[in-house]
Amino acid sequence: MRTVLRRLRLITLTFGALATWQTAAHAQFRYPPVGYPYGFYRASPEADLKIRVTPKEASVYVDGYFAGVVDDFDGVFQRLRVLPGQHEIVVHLEGHRSLKERLYLGPNTSRKIEGTMERLAPGEPEEPKPEPIAPPDPPQPGPPDPGDPRRGAPPPAV
Repeated sequence: MRTVLRRLRLITLTFGALATWQTAAHAQFRYPPVGYPYGFYRASPEADLKIRVTPKEASVYVDGYFAGVVDDFDGVFQRLRVLPGQHEIVVHLEGHRSLKERLYLGPNTSRKIEGTMERLAPGEPEEPKPEPIAPPDPPQPGPPDPGDPRRGAPPPAV
C-alpha cells in the first residue's frame, strides 16, 4: 500500500511540474498573433515612449486624447505604447506651460521625453487642454464633369 502511495505522489508531482512549466511557456506568446513574424511567434509593431517629466501628476495626451498621467509612463517596466506613425504628444498641467512634441515613431522603436514643466507667471493666460483633431470631412460628390476622361464616352444618341 505504501509503495502505491509513493508512486501516486511521484506521478502527481511530475504532472504538476509539467503543468506549471507549460503555463510559463505559454505566457510568452500573444494570441491571436498579429504583426511582423519573428521566428516561431509574431511581435506586434508598436512604438514605446518613456515619459520622465516633473511634476509627475501632469496629464499626457496623444493626438489630443488623454493617455494617463506621467507617473504611469516613467518606471522601469512602464511605457506608453502607441501605433507607429506621426503623433503629437502633449504633457499638460494647470498652472504650468505645456510640453509639446511632434514625433514620428517607427515600428518597434523606443523614445524618451524628458523635461521639467515651468510654472506660469502671475497673470499669464492658462493654456487650454489638448483636444482631439477632427478628421477631415469626406469629399462631397458634386455634379459630374462632362469633360472628365474617367467618365468614358457619352452614350450614343438615339
